[in-house]
Amino acid sequence: MPFKPETVQQLQLIRLYGFPAAGVLIEALHTEVRSGIIFEFPIPRAEILRNLCVFVAHIESVQQPRNRSDTLFKHASKHFASVIDEVTGSKLAANTNNLPSNTHESASTWD
Repeated sequence: MPFKPETVQQLQLIRLYGFPAAGVLIEALHTEVRSGIIFEFPIPRAEILRNLCVFVAHIESVQQPRNRSDTLFKHASKHFASVIDEVTGSKLAANTNNLPSNTHESASTWD
């Protein structure tokens, strides 16, 4: 059974915009952990991680054998999830109160 046109359009949007955007954020967070140099993000780091987790969950939900992008989605979700795990398990993440990106005014609304 083929996908609905709306689903095909959503998959195309994920491939065209979601993967590149998530890839840039994942790479920045990964570089931050590897180098120990803290980057200033315009939004709280925790919010970035939450949104990336939602993105990974979404691409995992569309992994189906009938999906021609299945292999891409599987590899991307595994890579993104492993980097997120590394970032959240790092010493840098354990000391999040000192991260400049957590000083953003909206960070206090999550407490």
